[in-house]
Amino acid sequence: MPRIEDRLLKSVIYLYKSKEAADSGEPGGSGFLVGEPSAIPEAVFLFALTNAHVAKLCPVVRTAGPPKKRVFVCKESDWYRHPDQDDVVVTPIGFAPKDARDFYLDYVPREWFVTPENFSHATHDVNDLQPGVESLTPLDYEWEHQPLGWPFGPGEEVVMLGRFLGYDGTDENEPAARFGHLAMASPVPIKHPWGFTQSSFLIECRSVSGYSGSPIFIYRVQSTVAAGLVAIGSDRGGKVALPRLLGMDWGNLDRVGRNDYAIDWAESEADASFPRHSGMMVAVPAWRLAELLDSEVVQAVKRKKEAEAKEDN
Repeated sequence: MPRIEDRLLKSVIYLYKSKEAADSGEPGGSGFLVGEPSAIPEAVFLFALTNAHVAKLCPVVRTAGPPKKRVFVCKESDWYRHPDQDDVVVTPIGFAPKDARDFYLDYVPREWFVTPENFSHATHDVNDLQPGVESLTPLDYEWEHQPLGWPFGPGEEVVMLGRFLGYDGTDENEPAARFGHLAMASPVPIKHPWGFTQSSFLIECRSVSGYSGSPIFIYRVQSTVAAGLVAIGSDRGGKVALPRLLGMDWGNLDRVGRNDYAIDWAESEADASFPRHSGMMVAVPAWRLAELLDSEVVQAVKRKKEAEAKEDN
């Protein structure tokens, strides 16, 4: 298993009920920063993403940034929800350099988001090759993002980064990694505690409360002759070695009856949840997050911020 590049860890945010709670490091939820191309030269525009059920109680953001600038005091009304009322919300954070790796925080690039097509077709898909015909790739070919050869499917390795409550860092964010595998290629409808159906990936992954809103990355291990396994998130292996954003964690499935499962949010069920934990985590697909980011109301906010920045300059 390769190590995780710091850039991924620095993209994780923590959510709190108030600024005081953020300063003291009280329990809350998880989320992450996404960087979008911007009209401002050499900059990206940062958005914070998390679950709607997290932002409802914990709307204040704490990034991995410097202590005096890391807390963003937001209200629930500052978060924009998916047009179809999926359990995902977003709020604008501001501008950052395109290459933010020398700074405190980082972000997940939009180009990392998986699409439905990634689960039905791959670049250089083996299914496109004619039987008995060899297809050699030119030596100077620039490899694209995964999936290559085969579309993404069951068994793919995933890693989730978020808050392991109790050991999540009081003075600064210290995300913990949880590992697992994609259980099914196609999202399935899961009944949400708020009464609607949430399209979700099923992922076999150890997870507990506190990780809601965490980013989940799908990746294929790459290696080099000199350095061995390429770190997850490193540019050293080129685009082909980079992970893709699979989606966002929003809950875990507990067995509540014969072939019947429910999300494990209820405090009253906490004592009974362990022996009947299904081992399945559910995640909102990344393309649902992309739909939210591309919505007119969210893009209008971004355009307004860009216009203000141009005027200031």
